[in-house]
Amino acid sequence: QPLYAGGTTATANITVYNPAGVKAQFVASYWIPGSCGDNLEVSITPPARFWPWAAGLGVHIRVKNNVKTSTTCTGVLRISVESSFEGTRSFEDLPIRTEVIPTPPREKRVLW
Repeated sequence: QPLYAGGTTATANITVYNPAGVKAQFVASYWIPGSCGDNLEVSITPPARFWPWAAGLGVHIRVKNNVKTSTTCTGVLRISVESSFEGTRSFEDLPIRTEVIPTPPREKRVLW
């Protein structure tokens, strides 16, 4: 379903595996915009604990600015995971691609 400015934030649950160690933590996340990616606001909700070996990461995508025509916005969410005991840090790139449409008139929006 396409996203639009002023619409509900889209949320996805991503499972991240850490083969480097049993216990780890999310250190940082960076949004690297691609085509039209500046129109997206991408944030994460890290879990309270990353153990054992895997964790679920909440990714939230919102459209910041209204677009004039339908377009595809892309970018990469780079997350940094640090293993607690081993002290190693790894980076994972999550490509994100979503359709963005102009904000529809209020009477044509679907409520759910």
